[in-house]
Amino acid sequence: MATLFDSASLALIPSGVKDGKVYSIKPTDGSGDFTFSRGTDTATRVNSSGLIEKERSNELLQSNTFDTTWTNSNTTETSGQTGYDGSSDAWLLTATGSTSAQIDQAKSFSSVHTFSVYAKANTSNFVELVTIGGGTNPRAWFNLSTGSVGTSYSTIDTNIESVGSGWYRCSITLNENITNYRIYIADADDSVAVTIGNSIYIQDAMLNEGLVAQPYIETTTAAVYEGITDNLPRLDYSGGASCPSLLLEPKRRNLFTHSEYFDGWTPSINGTGSAPVLVANTSDTLSPEGVNNAYKITLDAGAGTSLSDQSMIGSNGYGSLTIGNKYTFSIWMKGAVGGEELLSRSVTGAYTKHTLTTEWKRFEVTETASITSFNTSLGLRQAILGTLNSNITFYAYGAQLEDDGAGGSASYVSSYIPCMGTSASRAGDAIDLSTLPTLENNFSLHFKFIVKSDGVSERLYFYSDSVTGGQIQFFVLDSRKTRMFHKGLSSESTTSLTDNNITAVGDTYNFVLTIAPNSIKFFANGALIGENTIKVPTAIDSILDFENSQGLLMHGLYPTTLTDAEAIALTTL
Repeated sequence: MATLFDSASLALIPSGVKDGKVYSIKPTDGSGDFTFSRGTDTATRVNSSGLIEKERSNELLQSNTFDTTWTNSNTTETSGQTGYDGSSDAWLLTATGSTSAQIDQAKSFSSVHTFSVYAKANTSNFVELVTIGGGTNPRAWFNLSTGSVGTSYSTIDTNIESVGSGWYRCSITLNENITNYRIYIADADDSVAVTIGNSIYIQDAMLNEGLVAQPYIETTTAAVYEGITDNLPRLDYSGGASCPSLLLEPKRRNLFTHSEYFDGWTPSINGTGSAPVLVANTSDTLSPEGVNNAYKITLDAGAGTSLSDQSMIGSNGYGSLTIGNKYTFSIWMKGAVGGEELLSRSVTGAYTKHTLTTEWKRFEVTETASITSFNTSLGLRQAILGTLNSNITFYAYGAQLEDDGAGGSASYVSSYIPCMGTSASRAGDAIDLSTLPTLENNFSLHFKFIVKSDGVSERLYFYSDSVTGGQIQFFVLDSRKTRMFHKGLSSESTTSLTDNNITAVGDTYNFVLTIAPNSIKFFANGALIGENTIKVPTAIDSILDFENSQGLLMHGLYPTTLTDAEAIALTTL
C-alpha cells in the first residue's frame, strides 16, 4: 500500500544540515535541498541536551607549535613530549636565563576573554600566564605541584583544573584590550625568577571569548571556529523536544554590552544598603550553557522597607530607546533556596516582579518604551516583602535587551545573543529552495510551527505568483491566533481563514494546506479549519520564502491534493 511518504515529492530530514545546507530525503538527487545563510557569529541554539550552544573559537595561531608564531625570550622549546592526552604532542619549555623566561604571541583581542594552556611541573613548579597591553596587564601564577592558583592581578577569574598524570589546565579570564599573550616558567609564586635549566611541560594554548576556557580547538596559521558558525542551520530542541525544529529567526540586536559579565554592569547603593556582592564563574551551579560561567549575586536588603534602602544591579548599556517602540528584556535566573523575589526595572521605568525557583528559568518582559535612555534604566532589586531583614542570593546568566537590529520594535523574545563588551546583532536566517519539483496547481504543504510570538504578526510565504499576484501566507497574530491568508488571481478578492485555538506561546501548531485549481483548504491540529473557493494561479514562480519565521519544521511537499482524511491524519498531534 502506498504511503503519504511515497506520494511526497519533497521531504526534509530534521537533522540533515551542514554549513549552508538543509537536506531533503526526497528527491534523492539533491534538487530538494535548501540553501541557508546567516551572516554573523552571534547565533545560539538549545541543543539536544537542553543546553545553550554557541560558536566556539581559538584565536591564537599555531596553538600547539610553540617554535613558530610564538616568540621566545630566555627559553628553548623541545617538542615530542608525552602530553596530557597520551599523545607525544607536548613541549618541554626550558629556561636559558635567570629571569623572564617566556614565550609569547602578539595578538590583539578585546572584550571578555579567557587565555589558557595545559601545563605540568618538571624541575620548575610554577607557570605564569601574562597578558600585556591592557593597562593593568592581568596575570596569574599557578602551582603545578599542588594544583592551586597562586597570586593574580587584575583578572576576572583564575582557574586550575587537574586532567590527570600531573597535568593541569590553567586559565585566566580578563576584560581588557590586549596585544600580547605570554607563558612564563617560574620557580616561585609572584616571581619571574627561575633557575637556568629548569623547565615545565606545556601543551595546547587557547584564547577564546567568554568567561571560561572552552574545549580545546587546534589551530595552525589561522583562528578556528566551531559550533554554531556562520551559515550553519540551527536545529533547536527548546522545551525538551525530542525532534528538533529548524530555528529561523529575523535579525535581532542585544543592546546590552555585557550579557554574562555582571561585574561590567553598574551597581547602585541606596540608603542603608551595602554594595551587591558578585561572584563570577561560581562553582555552586552550572549555567544554562552547562559550564561554570554563571554569576552568584547577593543583594543587600538594607534596614528599611523601601527601594531606597536596597542595593541594585544596574544595566550596562550605553544608548537610547525610541519611545513607543517595543523592547524585550530577558535573563536566566535561579534562586539559592527558591522563592526569592526580584524586581526588574525595564524600559518604562516601572518594575516587574519575578519569583525564582531552584531551577534555571528564562524570565521575559516585553514593554513599550516610555523613557529614552537605558544606561541606568534596567536593573535587579530585591522585592518588597514587608520588613526586609535579610539579603537575597540568586544566580544569573544571559541578560538580553533586544530590538529588531535596526532600532525598531522587538515584541517577543528570541534566541540568546551573547555580548562580551559591546552590543551585538544576530543576522536574520534565510532559507530558500531554488530548484523546485514540478508543480501544477494541485499540491499540498505540511508544516509544524512552534509559536514563539506574543505581540507581533509574523509571516511565512508559501508561494507567490508575481505575474498575477497570487499568494498564500501564514501569520501568527499578536492576539495569539493563527491565520492563513490567500490572495488569488488579481481579479479575485482577498480572503483569509483564522484559527483561534492557539492559546499560549510554546504551543505546537501542526498544519496542512491542500491546494486545488479552484479551492484551498486549511487543516490544523487534526481538524479542518476552513476552505476558500478561490482560483489558484497555475504559474508558480517562487515557493517556501520564509520571512521572520520562528520555530518552523517543514515535513513534506506533495504534488497532489491530499484528501481531507489524509490531511487530518497528518495534523493530528
